[in-house]
Amino acid sequence: MLRRFLVAAVLGSAFFVFAPQALADDDTRPRGGTPNPVQKYEQKEVKRAWDRPDTGSESSTSLMVSKFTRGLLNILTGWIEIPKQIARTAKEDGAGKGATIGFLKGIGMAVARTAAGVLEAGLFFAPFPEDYKPILEPALVFD
Repeated sequence: MLRRFLVAAVLGSAFFVFAPQALADDDTRPRGGTPNPVQKYEQKEVKRAWDRPDTGSESSTSLMVSKFTRGLLNILTGWIEIPKQIARTAKEDGAGKGATIGFLKGIGMAVARTAAGVLEAGLFFAPFPEDYKPILEPALVFD
């Protein structure tokens, strides 16, 4: 009797945990299939704090906050350029060049990204470069 109760409790709990999510994600399910995570994220436009606005309607205060946030993120994640450049160079030119040239590119980009982050975080109040645009493109290592 206790065993049946525990099985029912676990299954009931699972229903209440997973059913609302399944109902909410129903619009991303292809007919008769499983959810498509790529489609799910393509439908939503993600607005991040450090993205530049598409219109000129944002205040200079929010642009300053975006620039400061972008600067801090570049300071904290600049080192990620090393494995990123190794992987990118290895994919394009082979593993040998990825380990040597990619490593050197990564060190250079890590220094550049960290320095850009220091400039952006330190000078967040100044509209430099023009209209608070990012110093480096892409603006973050993850872009």
